Amino acid sequence: MWAARQEHSFLLRYVGLADFIVNLTGTEIALAHSEAISSRDTLGHLLLDQALPMVLGLRGILTLHASAVVTPRGVCAFLGPTGAGKSTLAASFFTAGYPALGDDCLAIKEDDGFYAIPAYPGLRLWTDSAQALSTDWSNAPAVAHYTSKRRILNAPAVGYFPVQLEPLTVIYCLARDASGNGLNGLPEPAIEPLRPNEAFLQLLSASFMLDITDRSVLTRNLRSIERLVKGVAVRRLRIPNGFSSLPKVREAVLKDLGALDLGATFGQR
Repeated sequence: MWAARQEHSFLLRYVGLADFIVNLTGTEIALAHSEAISSRDTLGHLLLDQALPMVLGLRGILTLHASAVVTPRGVCAFLGPTGAGKSTLAASFFTAGYPALGDDCLAIKEDDGFYAIPAYPGLRLWTDSAQALSTDWSNAPAVAHYTSKRRILNAPAVGYFPVQLEPLTVIYCLARDASGNGLNGLPEPAIEPLRPNEAFLQLLSASFMLDITDRSVLTRNLRSIERLVKGVAVRRLRIPNGFSSLPKVREAVLKDLGALDLGATFGQR
């Protein structure tokens, strides 16, 4: 995907798939062009999961490339690059009874604290992830024609999906290993705090920004991230590779959540 600012709008181009036009205030999105191969599922995915997070950022809403779940201690978010396991980990929590608040896009509202804005019920999973979690994906719709991911939507997810703002408690930055033996040979998940500068860079790299040429937009985003780092715990979550480690990862996260002082600032954690 590439984006360009035009005289009266932004152009979002998904090469070989579709073009969207966004007005300068982020209040209107229009499909300008689509390739014949782009299915309705593909266009919906590009609009909902790709273009809309960029537009939210344009409208002044801090938006991160993260998945999130709701716990009794507040929302915990899982942040990381594509393939880090954000959706799979969120789905693991969902199967254990913790509602999934959003997949790959965490929109945050700041109002005397930080709150996660609900996205939509459902997660996008590879079939091996769905099978490992005993999720029924047989009738799940395709995310897009160019990927084998499925959009896992079911009645329980819709039935108790959060509809109001939820307090954001902690953001876990995922680090995992592809060797099969865990990161650095670690057989168990591990959680450690990040220094403020590390946390800032992690959040900055994961933020959706459409207009990187507008100094006021950049300044607003940087200041939002700076306040977020001070107000919400940001921690590194090291995950051993393999689906069998998911129960242990859930246990480690819930234990860490239980130990957090929710009234403390980041620097005191």
